Amino acid sequence: MTTWPRRSPICSPHDRAGLPHRCSVSTGVCPGSADCRLKVSDSAGVVDINGLVHCLSETEGRIDEIHLLRFVSLRQPDEPESDDLRLFREHFELYHALYLLAESGLPGKYLHVGMAHVSVVSVPGEGRCAWFDEEHERFCNRPAAGTYCVTHKTLVAAAERDGSVRHGDMRSYYLDRRNLKRMDASGLRLILDGVLDAARNHEQLLEAARRLGLPQDASLRRLQERFRHLVKIEHPDVGGDPRRFRELYDAYELLYAHFTLKQNATDSFLG
Repeated sequence: MTTWPRRSPICSPHDRAGLPHRCSVSTGVCPGSADCRLKVSDSAGVVDINGLVHCLSETEGRIDEIHLLRFVSLRQPDEPESDDLRLFREHFELYHALYLLAESGLPGKYLHVGMAHVSVVSVPGEGRCAWFDEEHERFCNRPAAGTYCVTHKTLVAAAERDGSVRHGDMRSYYLDRRNLKRMDASGLRLILDGVLDAARNHEQLLEAARRLGLPQDASLRRLQERFRHLVKIEHPDVGGDPRRFRELYDAYELLYAHFTLKQNATDSFLG
């Protein structure tokens, strides 16, 4: 997913410029939080908002979608529906609520909504950079005189000038409830497969990184440097075990493909 400059996104609907603004993290008070919370009633009777908020508020780090679906209780449909459609409705209702909560804000927390998972990250305190890196799911957190450090303040200003700041297509999709009725069978299957693949791939990526001796948040450059080093000491031409090298190579290929071919899993139906 494309990463773009953002302020600390505690209560984005109230920033008229289109970028999230920074609320009072020290007190957990947002001037617009009451208004925002009312919007979450969209999912009343379908999503247990109180339970979901409590779960997210008590979390620091990643939660897979499957662990949050327990807060979704679908009403009985007027007409029979397929298993795929029911799965999609559960997925859609959950993500609709998650994006509303991401806009409303959790005191002192930032809710990053990804494909098949969410991450709850503590918001930097005053004097720390609130640039959020969506790929690695963490704040910059360097010393800052204002909202951003010098580097990210420059990037934000440049992005605002050239209009490159944009909000995610996934967010727009899930906040529009009309999309529940627009889904055809082929698109439905594609979405569900994408969600399941994302969950499975996450575990495979973690294992590949572990095999190569890399941290979970390693960059593409770090991956390439690490693999070049391993080639020098593990390649069969220098006496390495062919089977072990094959495992290292496969892990490298998987991570490399993740970095270079990664696309928004919703491209197929967002257009």
